[in-house]
Amino acid sequence: MEFLAAYRVKKTATDQIVKKMQEKSIPVIYVVYNDEGHMIARTPNLLSMRAITEQFLAKHLGGHFEPIGDDFESTNFSILAGSQHIE
Repeated sequence: MEFLAAYRVKKTATDQIVKKMQEKSIPVIYVVYNDEGHMIARTPNLLSMRAITEQFLAKHLGGHFEPIGDDFESTNFSILAGSQHIE
């Protein structure tokens, strides 16, 4: 099982969840949007988050996903864990 964490809560709380998952060898994708607050609002950031989510859901629920392509252009995010799970 793999978990997708998008920074929409306090970062310290997400850090703790990700750490516990890693301790249990549960793969995790942890993305922090550096220019966002509580909600992800900028269109480029939303597109990149949706591209990562689509890939995650396709992998775990079956089906296909669109290649990421230019979905990461004009974004300001950091992948703190799990970049190896993103194609």
